[in-house]
This record gives sequence, structure tokens and C-alpha cells, in this order.
Amino acid sequence: MHLLHSTHSRFVVFAATMIVCCFVFAFFTFAQESQPIFNEYEASLVDQLKEIQRQIAATKNELKQAQGTSKSLATDIKIFDSKIKKIGLEMQETELLLSESQLALDQINGELSLADKRIEKGRVQLTSLIRTMNERRDTTFGILFYADSLSDFFSEVSALEAINKKIQGTLQEVRSSKDEYNKIKEETEQEKETYLMLKTKQEYQRIDLSKNKQQKSTLLKETQGKESLYKQKIADKEKSAAQIRDQLFFLQNMGGSLRFEEAVKLAEYVGGIIGIRPAFLLAILSKESNLGKNVGKGNWKVDMNPNQQDEFITITKKLNLDPDKMPVSATPSYGWGGAMGPAQFLPATWLAYESQITFYSGHNPPNPWNNTDAFFASALYLRDLGATAQNETAEWTAAMKYLAGSNWKKPSLRFYGDHVIEIAANIQEDINTMEAK
Repeated sequence: MHLLHSTHSRFVVFAATMIVCCFVFAFFTFAQESQPIFNEYEASLVDQLKEIQRQIAATKNELKQAQGTSKSLATDIKIFDSKIKKIGLEMQETELLLSESQLALDQINGELSLADKRIEKGRVQLTSLIRTMNERRDTTFGILFYADSLSDFFSEVSALEAINKKIQGTLQEVRSSKDEYNKIKEETEQEKETYLMLKTKQEYQRIDLSKNKQQKSTLLKETQGKESLYKQKIADKEKSAAQIRDQLFFLQNMGGSLRFEEAVKLAEYVGGIIGIRPAFLLAILSKESNLGKNVGKGNWKVDMNPNQQDEFITITKKLNLDPDKMPVSATPSYGWGGAMGPAQFLPATWLAYESQITFYSGHNPPNPWNNTDAFFASALYLRDLGATAQNETAEWTAAMKYLAGSNWKKPSLRFYGDHVIEIAANIQEDINTMEAK
């Protein structure tokens, strides 16, 4: 009976071992077979991106040519059609970039999981080795007092040294795995940030597409497709300086929105002192606050990252303001909200610029919800980002750094800088009309 039981046990162990081996073999076979499919998908995304980017470049060229021709109804319609086509292609590009980013996240998460398993494996090995070391240490002391010869004792000491060496080696492996894990974790956070910014880009593109379609529709409706009516519309626009002055420039301050003329005067005052082009400063403020849509709809306790909340309390306390009553940006569909006022500064960034803002505005302490202080804050930050050169390259780079942070060099996020430059051009055109230049 005992022999039968022993044979049965060995058979069970053998069978279990074979099952595990088969599973491991199947896993690695699947991993090897799926890798080409994975690589093919990645290569397909790259090819699609190249083709879409080629079409975008061609459409941009068409748009540039249309904008360079004399003004007419047909030209304006062609410009709108080119813009709509370009935005549509850019939206396709963003979808592909999102797929590419998701693919990268999947790869990184896989690497993260493997690194985590290596750390856990090392931890288990260390636990086992340390337990063995303790057990052998007790044995060694026993041999020292009761062994017939010292050779047995020194043999045990050698065994302990070998175990200790294994412990040191395993410990080094665990440290290396931990360093690798931290590095991969950082890559994961960066890729997540890229993915979320692409989602924001996608939302801006939807808004732009809708806006251009609406403007084209309005133009056709107002002109009824007739060149004569279009000419009259252009003449009316050139006389619309007063209307432009009365346009509201949506900035969230304590007293409501600024009229466009007031916003321009403030931007000219601040920009003249700091060295920032007024239209560019207004474009940044427009983009950052999304014309007031992202400003003042949140609460600091709910929408602000906890690592910014102490600084927020510091700011409101200096200003004798109730933090619960002060507007901050609401949490978007990703990340955190909690940005303050027209410049949409986070509390820690505001405190870093506080003394400089006071120097120029004369307000001590400066107030994030005050337009003058906010304009100076934004201008000072843009100055530090190189926008004082006042050329398109410098302003584009500053806009990218202002809005995309450490990801500003990523080709997939060029939209941020491009959009600000476009907004600045439109604002400059309105300024010129208002000032009859």
C-alpha cells in the first residue's frame, strides 16, 4: 500500500510538472507568434501616419496658395474648404497618433509587469537565502562547540560565505530590477501625459472643424453666393472697428469679461514692458482659458491636485480670500484642474513668479484673478520661454513650452503651437482693423 501511494504521488508530481511545462511552452510560443502581428500593426500605423502627413502637407500648401490670392467670395470659400479638409486630415492623424500612443503604453505596461515580476522573484529568493543563512549559522555554532574537528566547522563557514555571496548577488539584481522598474514607470507617466494631451488636441480639432463649417455656412448665407454682396460684406467689415472694440474678450476676473479694446490696451501695456507681442500674449491667454470655458468652474478641494493645495491656501490667505469661494478650472476629462485666473497658473507656479509680478504690477501680494497681475504673469513666463524675440519660431516654441510642458518637442503635439500662431494672426488682424492700420 505504501509503495502504491508513493508511486501515485510521483505520478501526480510528474503530471503536474508536464502540465506546467506545456503551459510555459505554449505561453512563449504564443508570445513569439504574436510579436510579428504586433510589429505588423505598429508598422501599419507608421505607414498610415506618413500618408496622412503627406496629405496634410499638400493641403497646407493649397491653403497657403489660396490665402495668397486676391480676396473674393470664391477665394474665401476655397480657403474654408482647404481648412476643413486640413482639419479633417489632422483629426485622422490624431486618431492614428492616439493608437500609436496606446500601443506604446501597452508595450511599456508589459515591460513594467515583467520588471515587477523580477523584483518579486528576487524578493522570494532573498527571503529563502536569508532563512537558509540563519539556519546554517545556528548549525555552524553547534559544530564549533561539538564537532570532532575544525574542518567541519570551516566547511560550514565556507557554505555560509557562499550563501552570503548569493544574497549579495540577488540583492544587486533586485536593486537593478527596481531601478529598471522606476525608469519604466517614468516612461509610462510621460506616455500617459502624451496620450491625454492628444485627447485635448482632438477636442480642439473638433471645435475648429465645427467653427470653420459654421463660418463657411454663414458666409454663403449672407452673400447668397453673390460676389457683389461679398464685396459689401468686406467693406462693412473694414468699417467695423467699433464692433471689434466692443467684442468681449472672455477672461475670468473678479469683475467679469474685458472688452476687446480694453484687453488690447492691457496687452500693449504689459507686452511693451516685458517685451511680448500683444497679439501673441492675447492668443496665449485665449488658448489657455479656452475663452473662459475652462476657467472658474471648479473647486479647489475637488479639482486641484493635492500637491498644489497648500500653495493655494497660502495664496488665498495672503489675499484674505475665502479659498472655497475662489474660482479655479474644473477637472477636464483627464488629469487635474485647479488652475487660477486668466493666466491659468497652478498655485506653485504662481508663487514662483509672485515677486516678479509684484515688481511690475505694484500689487503686493499679486492676485491671480486680477487681469493686470495675470497678464504680467503670463508675459513673464513667456519671456522666460524666449518669446521676446517676437518672431514666429520663437513664439511657436514659447507657446509649445507654455502649453505642452516637457513634451513640447513631440511632433504629435505641434498642434498647440500652430493653433496659437493662428489665433495670434486673427487677433492681430482685428487689432489692425480696430486701429485702422
